[in-house]
Amino acid sequence: MAKYAGKDFTFSYSTDGGNNYNAIDQIVDIDLDGGDTDFEDVTTHDSANDTEEVVPTVKRPGTVTVNLIHDPDSTAHDYIAKNNAALVKWQLEYTDTGITIDGVVFDGYVGPLSRSISHSGAVTASFTVRKTGADTVS
Repeated sequence: MAKYAGKDFTFSYSTDGGNNYNAIDQIVDIDLDGGDTDFEDVTTHDSANDTEEVVPTVKRPGTVTVNLIHDPDSTAHDYIAKNNAALVKWQLEYTDTGITIDGVVFDGYVGPLSRSISHSGAVTASFTVRKTGADTVS
């Protein structure tokens, strides 16, 4: 089974529809939830063995949560902090050119940048992207 190091991934945003991407620096980890699908109950009086029956309806694309070490001089961190609810294109890609793995591109809304300041540690931050529409494998 192939294994990949997380350090070889980049997460970037594009404000021009995907022509140019700006990498987000100082990322500690990225959590991609798998999304969800709604189901409609279509159980009837004649359903076999009185068992519930459902059909899939709306697919919900999910969210991406990014945790990072905050750098107030970073243009990417500044963009996230100042553009809450902006709809932009995002790209997650594997940057080790020696290995072939699919990346993903998607549209999503920028969530607010939350900062955490501890007495004796690094200033950290996090934000969540609310995905909209289907992913494109790159």
